Amino acid sequence: MQKPNDSFDDPLASAFDVGGKQPPADDGLRRALLEQTVGVLRYRRRLKRCALAASLLGCYLAGMTTMGVLRTGAGQEHLPAAGPAMAAKSQPAAPRSPHVPANSHKHQLAAKKPSGFESWRNVGDHYLRESGDVSLAVAGYSEAINLASRKERAILPGQDNWLVMALKLDAQSQERKHVSSEKN
Repeated sequence: MQKPNDSFDDPLASAFDVGGKQPPADDGLRRALLEQTVGVLRYRRRLKRCALAASLLGCYLAGMTTMGVLRTGAGQEHLPAAGPAMAAKSQPAAPRSPHVPANSHKHQLAAKKPSGFESWRNVGDHYLRESGDVSLAVAGYSEAINLASRKERAILPGQDNWLVMALKLDAQSQERKHVSSEKN
C-alpha cells in the first residue's frame, strides 16, 4: 500500500520536473509585476477611502434631514423656550391708522393682549404643530393649564387637541385626588 508521500509514476510529473533547478531570475518581470500589484493595491485603497467618505457624508445628510434643517420651514423664526413674554416681544406691533389717536391704539392693544393661559397654549401649539416636539408642547400646555381659570380648564372637544385634552383630564384627576386627600 502506498503512503501519501510516496511517489508514483505519473506521466505529467516528468513534464513539470525541471530537475530541481529554478529558472534564472528575471528582474524586469519582477519589477513589472511589483509595479502592477502596487498600482492595483493603491487604487483599491483610494476606492475604499472614497466609499468611507461618501458613507459618512450620507450619514451626515440623513442626520441633518432628520433634525429638520433641510425642511422648507427651517428658516422661519421659532418661538423661544423662555415663554410667551419673549414671544410677545418678538412680534411686531400692529400698524397704526393715521386717524386713530395714539392713546386709543394703546387701549386696543391692551384689550387684545392674550391671557397667560392663551400665551402658553400658543407656545404649546407652536411646538406641537410646527416643530413636532411633543415634550416642549407638553411643557407649554402644562404651564397654560397651571395658569388657566376654571372655565379654561374645561375640556372643549372642538377646540382642544388630543394632547391638551389629555393634560386637562390629568389636571382634573390630580385636583380631585388633592380635594379628597384634604377631606380625609
